[in-house]
Amino acid sequence: MNIIFSGFLHPLIGILSGLALIFGSEFFGKFLLRKNKYNFFFLNLSTGLILISAIAYIFVLLGQFKYINIIIAYFVTFLGIYNFFYFFKRF
Repeated sequence: MNIIFSGFLHPLIGILSGLALIFGSEFFGKFLLRKNKYNFFFLNLSTGLILISAIAYIFVLLGQFKYINIIIAYFVTFLGIYNFFYFFKRF
């Protein structure tokens, strides 16, 4: 497990990285469902989680999971940080 996502340094870092992963999955789902008429948080979140899980599962089946899943996790985290600040910039 990666040290940033495990909360080894401080439990608050693990909680914040988990929230960033949730916001990143929601952003990924929002990107996929941008033409959908009914676009709300839970629908975006579930779509993003299902697609990210499917992508990670494909890499596990191919045997390329050691570094690619860490890259996916960091990418989704950075998307989550962007989505979090964009969410508060709208208000």
